[in-house]
Amino acid sequence: MPIRENALPNDVPLGPLVLTSYLNRMGYSAEILDLNTHRPRSNHIYDDLHITLLNRLSEGYDVICISGLITTLKYQEIVCKITRILLPNAYIVSGGGLATDIKELLFQWIPELDAICIGPAEESIIEIVNKEKKVYHGKNPDNLDYYYKLDYSLVEVEKYINNPVWGGNAKNSSTTPFIMRRSLNSISSKGCIFDCNFCDREATGGRDYKMRSAISLIKEMKSLRKKYDIDFLGYIDDNATTNTKRLEDMCILYKESGLSLNWGTHARIDDLGGKKGKHKANLLRLTNCLYLGFGGESANKRVLSVMNKGKQIVEGVPQIYDNALQNCKDNGIHPNLTWIMGYPTETLDELKDTLRYILHMEDSKLVEKRYNNKVLFVATAYPNTKLFEMELVQKKIKENFPTLRDYVYQLSDATKFILNYSNIPDDIFHEVKEYINKGELEKVIDL
Repeated sequence: MPIRENALPNDVPLGPLVLTSYLNRMGYSAEILDLNTHRPRSNHIYDDLHITLLNRLSEGYDVICISGLITTLKYQEIVCKITRILLPNAYIVSGGGLATDIKELLFQWIPELDAICIGPAEESIIEIVNKEKKVYHGKNPDNLDYYYKLDYSLVEVEKYINNPVWGGNAKNSSTTPFIMRRSLNSISSKGCIFDCNFCDREATGGRDYKMRSAISLIKEMKSLRKKYDIDFLGYIDDNATTNTKRLEDMCILYKESGLSLNWGTHARIDDLGGKKGKHKANLLRLTNCLYLGFGGESANKRVLSVMNKGKQIVEGVPQIYDNALQNCKDNGIHPNLTWIMGYPTETLDELKDTLRYILHMEDSKLVEKRYNNKVLFVATAYPNTKLFEMELVQKKIKENFPTLRDYVYQLSDATKFILNYSNIPDDIFHEVKEYINKGELEKVIDL
């Protein structure tokens, strides 16, 4: 399904790619229709999707597996309606973020569905294509290496290669001081051992954290470098640096391979700012890692505690942030921090702590001023998160939306303002948001 409609497609749809590559290796005949590269015009969605689906589905298919984030509800509704008309006997299944978060209620919203898959689908996909159930419950496989042998030719790979994974042109709240000429994305792990209240990881395994091996990652780097002449590979999972042993193994294998491929990923800020931070940053430098994305979220202890960001971050802020940034700087790694404003009960003074820290990053030369990311996401309550279940949040949603379905229609990737859950009055909150959108953080601090 189409995502980030205001940006060019730059992230290969890994979920469908993993499943399709695996099915073909197992002797099935599977293809991908990547609607993210065939985006319909906003005022002609139904007609454009109808033409695209008619051109492909006329070949006939037994099973249609639809994957998409919770932000793709409107697309999934239309695609299922058209698909049911074109292929009345097909077995239509929805998986990924939307199905995982809404669960069985999705059958009421999209009556054309025959089944849904809740959670990871790697170990359920054979059952799915054999039409065995109405509801599938997946978990992360113990051996991710077995499934992550991806055939990128199943998608229009050149479209993705030519749109950078991160940086200004990517329009995904990231900055880079270097240029990616040809880039691709993959993942090195699934799930998360942490439990931040605003985050939902059930579609990728929840707290059941699984990693690919170092040798799997290095083989992938070598293969993609040779086959597609890429100069950058982005591992877009959130916890790629958690395991020190894997980083050490990667470092050895990278040197032995003779690789010269730049890469980047995301990490916990306490992972690079904690006791092993210097060692990990050094390992990353030795493998040509140029980029690390961190979720800074807030620079205020109480707000971080309400978010459940973890004891080490809450007690260590702001020094642990400085440590992470310094370790990156010392090893030639660009750190990109993202932030959240408007979290439930946040006050204006607490938000100012975050804005002051963002400016401190460039004043202290920890981050070069022109590459300091000053974008703040507005706290967005996605279903299936602890944030969504908060009484304050539920009250606000019910006051402003007739049904949950109406609320989900409005969800985007958190760049779009929906509701103000903070203790900042609405009129001041909108004024603050305008200043931040213009990069005028000092004006907010002076309020």
